[in-house]
Amino acid sequence: MIIGILALQGAFIEHKKILDKLAVENILIKKAQQIQFCHGIIIPGGESTTMSILDNDIFEEIQIFCKQGKPIWGTCSGMILLANNIEGKIEGQKNIGGLDIIVQRNFFGSQQQSFIDNLKYPKEFCKEGTYPAIFIRAPVIKEVYNNTKILAICKKNIVAVQQNNILGTSFHPELSEDYSWHEYFIDLVKNY
Repeated sequence: MIIGILALQGAFIEHKKILDKLAVENILIKKAQQIQFCHGIIIPGGESTTMSILDNDIFEEIQIFCKQGKPIWGTCSGMILLANNIEGKIEGQKNIGGLDIIVQRNFFGSQQQSFIDNLKYPKEFCKEGTYPAIFIRAPVIKEVYNNTKILAICKKNIVAVQQNNILGTSFHPELSEDYSWHEYFIDLVKNY
């Protein structure tokens, strides 16, 4: 099993460090051809507009990967790129799509309004207690449709969802010491 981490921009090294600690083989995706070797893909947080203009070939390959039903996870701006509908979309910004949500960019404010909130583990994790959810210029999910499941709520807002093979989080699990979200995604990839 190999998990690819989109390494065009953003917090890809932080995801890699966690996968390395969990002894999961991974590659940093910098070229479209690398996607064929992946069993799952993580699209990290960063700047969605910047990522969307960097490489069309990679986006097209990820769209094919996603349509094949293979597991894919977007954190923060990575989730924005996976959303089918983006409020406040900048003209010319491309997205990968596939996730039946309406997402609003920068909902929680600027970098200075970043915060951490302890949220309950989703029932799908089969764990008790809470984990630290780190929000940095984070988007929010305004609406879910079709068979998209809500996995987490923060301040009455939807901040994590799953639709079949696609996982999306508004926050940055890669910046915490709690690896539960990565473990959950690894299980999705193993069970594909």
